[in-house]
Amino acid sequence: MGNETTCPGVIGWLGLCFSALNANASDRVASGMPKLLQEHYGPRSEKLAELGLQPFRGRKARTPKIPMPSEPAAQAPAWATTTAHSAADTNSTQ
Repeated sequence: MGNETTCPGVIGWLGLCFSALNANASDRVASGMPKLLQEHYGPRSEKLAELGLQPFRGRKARTPKIPMPSEPAAQAPAWATTTAHSAADTNSTQ
């Protein structure tokens, strides 16, 4: 579009600009509305569910990769785990 010098030409061009800005503004407001509602009511509020948004209800507990045994294994007594010395070792120290 060239340089418009008449008033109707300038007003028509401004009208096109404003209509484009208004359309852009309404898209911006619509895209920011969920975040605005979360900030107003809080991310955990059930009011968000009433408005059609998903409230934050926490994360699920992490499952362990290796399941823990239900019963602990019986431990051997301390005297059974020590190594026995041979008769030659006991005779050589005397």
